[in-house]
Amino acid sequence: MAFGYAPGEPAEAERAILARHDITGFPDTTVLGRAGEAPVEARAVVEEKAERFVVHFDVDVLDFLDFPVADMPHINAGLTLQAALACLSVFAASPRFGGLVITEFNPDHDDEEGSFAATFVRGVTDALTGADQPV
Repeated sequence: MAFGYAPGEPAEAERAILARHDITGFPDTTVLGRAGEAPVEARAVVEEKAERFVVHFDVDVLDFLDFPVADMPHINAGLTLQAALACLSVFAASPRFGGLVITEFNPDHDDEEGSFAATFVRGVTDALTGADQPV
């Protein structure tokens, strides 16, 4: 399943591969403002199709103005960090959740103190351990 991606992404060739393998998509337009409901719907879809699943968290889905760490920035588009972590917590709570891969965090976009990285790690840890994630 693809979840939280920007409309027009992935590229046409990648969309063909996703379609051929019956991979359901939940673009950011179906997630924005629905960080409580959308991941529940998406999780039900993936649990119906797979015994185990891995979440690939590409931070490019984040709105760069909200949390500027992506390698490929989306300005005024994408999910807030708070919403993305709330969604991740829903997926991680599944008994079929098998793991997490994080990509595209660009350390060159962090501040001198590394506070973005620290905030991100804390948020992901909370999402994986079931700590409350406000929506």
